[in-house]
Amino acid sequence: MLGDVSGQARGWGNLGDLASLADNDEQTALAYHQRALALYRQVSDKLGEGSALINIATVQRNLGAYAEAEALYQQAHTIGQQEQNLRLQDFALGALGTSRLLQEQWDEAESFLRQALDLQQQRGDSHAQVETIYKLGMLVYERGDYDQVLAAVEPGWELASANHYGVWLHKIAWLVGAAFVKQGYIGGFNYYATAIGLALQYEDQRRYQWSLEELTDMIERMQADGERDEARRACAQVRRQLRREEWAEVAAPALAHFDALSARLNSEDHPATR
Repeated sequence: MLGDVSGQARGWGNLGDLASLADNDEQTALAYHQRALALYRQVSDKLGEGSALINIATVQRNLGAYAEAEALYQQAHTIGQQEQNLRLQDFALGALGTSRLLQEQWDEAESFLRQALDLQQQRGDSHAQVETIYKLGMLVYERGDYDQVLAAVEPGWELASANHYGVWLHKIAWLVGAAFVKQGYIGGFNYYATAIGLALQYEDQRRYQWSLEELTDMIERMQADGERDEARRACAQVRRQLRREEWAEVAAPALAHFDALSARLNSEDHPATR
């Protein structure tokens, strides 16, 4: 009976995730997760209850109800402690850290995230560690300490590289690129190009297309704002990085795109005389 009801609860929870992530329908997601919570409680499935509380809290957080969300995260953390379940505890702590990050409460966010990271290291969960390290890097970036971002995310880069976590390698490379560009370093575009190469290497077409469009728009805005030399230098950095031997087999479409962009930038600087 426990398995049947808990299985139903998981089904409602999956529907809640789908409503939130695919349809962006938070009210429907909330109703589904609450139904899952009721079923877990019906059969005293404490770990299921804790998971449902986190799901409900995350919807509440997405709706801007931070206080209500954090109260539920705390309840889930307490259940994790009572059940001696490190995974539930670190999920709750990580979610609390994200909540405080979204509210720009940097010190509290860092404290929660580092507590979550400690539990993830105890569990040996490399994927969760990379995600949390990335969030710590985002915290440093959003706080405006751009010169500290690379050091903050380096452990995550090493873990992601060792485990071939392509999505996180892409996200980390893009974040580091943004941090360098914020400091006025044109070399930041090397990291943007690396992110594009990684998306191609791991056959992540969605991230590749997003990165291509974002980076093209960035360079074109520089040109439109009169920063013509900077735009050409940025484009040159991207093309140079994509020509590296490690990207030779995958980067051809991106390189062709930025070769064409470079030609367009140069033609705008030196229009043909009639």
